[in-house]
Amino acid sequence: MKIKYLTGPKSGQIDHVPNSQEFQVLASAGIIEIVPYKDFRERLAAEMAATPTLVKTVSWGIKHCTGSPESQPESVLIFKTTSLGANVIETMTFTQPPADCPPSVVAHFRREAGIYAQIRQDREHAQKTDFANKNQPLGRPSRVASEVFRGGLK
Repeated sequence: MKIKYLTGPKSGQIDHVPNSQEFQVLASAGIIEIVPYKDFRERLAAEMAATPTLVKTVSWGIKHCTGSPESQPESVLIFKTTSLGANVIETMTFTQPPADCPPSVVAHFRREAGIYAQIRQDREHAQKTDFANKNQPLGRPSRVASEVFRGGLK
């Protein structure tokens, strides 16, 4: 809708505003005057000019992924979400920081990836140690084990 300010610093100026209850109240109070459009083309042009432009936003984050220990154990992914207004356009995931990744996200990724790398090293060490212990010759069984084997301990 097109209005003309009657008072204030914008007195005499014409502006395009959305048709709302607030502007109807201002018009009935005599602060603004509603100016009719010449034709539908002028109204459409004003509405198109008043439509807010959508802003493209990019957000970054870290995602923790857990899988089976045999295939892909715990890992960290970086994700990049691109939105246009309230609509998500695309989400991309990365196993390594891309060139346009913010430094704070890169630092967070490296810290979390380091934790998972340490966990993997600890697991591998435990598996090697467990394997080595299984291959050691057994010593003399304890008295309890001997009695249970013979069926004497109740």
